[in-house]
Amino acid sequence: MEQPIDKEKLKAYISEELENVLKLKKQLTDEQIDKLEEEFDKKEIHDTLLEMENYNGLSKKYVSVYLTLRNWIKLKRKKTGGGSGGFNRATKGDDHADYLLN
Repeated sequence: MEQPIDKEKLKAYISEELENVLKLKKQLTDEQIDKLEEEFDKKEIHDTLLEMENYNGLSKKYVSVYLTLRNWIKLKRKKTGGGSGGFNRATKGDDHADYLLN
């Protein structure tokens, strides 16, 4: 069984590395992180956070990190035919993703 996401490390990662994601008005709560983890794998969450960070105008168009993550992952899955949407599961070799691993 996979280890759960370290919530504090994830929040620190967002605040230290993802400036555009941090600008969204509604940041992730512990409960929302649990819900995301139940529905999606860690790699999907991480990759989508990076995509959000690189989206020009993110904070002008979106308000909630949680809702944006859910919607973007679902859209990606839909485009790729379901499943984990072509995402690879997180491994210890992932750069800047230590919040994924305890």
